[in-house]
Amino acid sequence: MLDTVSPAIMLGYGIGRLGCQFAGDGDWGIAANMALKPGLLPDWAWVQTYDGNIVGTVIQAPGVYPTPLYESVVALILFGILLSLRSRKHRASYIFPGTYC
Repeated sequence: MLDTVSPAIMLGYGIGRLGCQFAGDGDWGIAANMALKPGLLPDWAWVQTYDGNIVGTVIQAPGVYPTPLYESVVALILFGILLSLRSRKHRASYIFPGTYC
């Protein structure tokens, strides 16, 4: 069962975290260090202030890391990996060993 539903769970988590990012609902990361920002990365992908967030918190400049955005990217990558593993013909319990009775 876990082999079957695991891709859907990761997809749902990735989409749900995008909702957190767009709502700015208070699930953000720690204060961002602009000195560590890679030059090619746009500012919005490194730091956000979540103006008008649902909690009503004012985030001091420069802002915080957009953790929901990072988690969404990782979850969608894991979704792709799990989906590709599931589509191969293997024995039951291939993705999650030890779960087959």
